[in-house]
Amino acid sequence: MRLIEDLYCSLYVKSPEDQDVVRAVIANAFGGKIARRSVLDEYLEVYFTNNEDFLPDQMNKKGGFVYYPYRAEIQPSYGMKDGVTSEFQEIFLDLLSQVIIELRKSGAQVVASCGYEDVITEKTGWNWSVSTPDHPSIT
Repeated sequence: MRLIEDLYCSLYVKSPEDQDVVRAVIANAFGGKIARRSVLDEYLEVYFTNNEDFLPDQMNKKGGFVYYPYRAEIQPSYGMKDGVTSEFQEIFLDLLSQVIIELRKSGAQVVASCGYEDVITEKTGWNWSVSTPDHPSIT
């Protein structure tokens, strides 16, 4: 796998649950510890909050995921920002994918926005694109 220059990723999340419940799902997905609005471990820092651009009447339009009620900003843990190895990257991507999968299992709709959306699609089975705009069914 190619080494990805910037592992930063935004997740847009639409869930019927409140922010604390969604944050707990995120923490459980990769064993992270909740610290205020963040969920942390040695690989990921997830800052989870209300989306400042939330517009309920725009959410269901094509590309309307940017208006979902929640947003998670995900990046490598603080100590790894300058020295990401291919091994670290693989673990990071697996954990991030697990977060997305677990959020979807909890009933949330999740769209990743990053420079490696193809990897997210491969690891989670779906990500929004013009050709695949509909969320997958979770069974």
